Amino acid sequence: MTTDVIDRLDDATVLRILSEVTADLAEVMPDKPTTGIKTFDDANGAVKSLLNMDGGQMVVVSDETAARSARALLKVLATDEQTRGRVLALVEHPPADAQRSLEAAAAAAVVLGAIITWLQTRIEITVDRKGKDTQFHFALRKNETNPSVLKSVVDTVRNIL
Repeated sequence: MTTDVIDRLDDATVLRILSEVTADLAEVMPDKPTTGIKTFDDANGAVKSLLNMDGGQMVVVSDETAARSARALLKVLATDEQTRGRVLALVEHPPADAQRSLEAAAAAAVVLGAIITWLQTRIEITVDRKGKDTQFHFALRKNETNPSVLKSVVDTVRNIL
């Protein structure tokens, strides 16, 4: 039922909900990660590197695909045990325009920020910069013991995008 409701929301509302959930998730993360991801390019690079781990097709988030990706990510978050309650509450009572304004933010940046924040609840992401070369490294969080978690995360992100 929740996915039907999410499908009926307009794109701007989906992005406002996603932005709100991302901010909430970042606030409650037990050990706030310091990944070094500070820009849109860093976030995009991290997602590309993650998706490249299994040799699959490269996908890029853009403003043209952001609304579809935001909707898909919101559906994932609606089933995730850490975010389900907040997502369902926001879907039922979406934030008003005045509560969460996105005029200044590109839709793709909102989606990438949400993906990176959600990823950090599952895996550790580190950035290694050497000159103009940037590499991203991924590892299971301490509370994750099943190595298939990383593959599951890659598959989920690929489906979102």
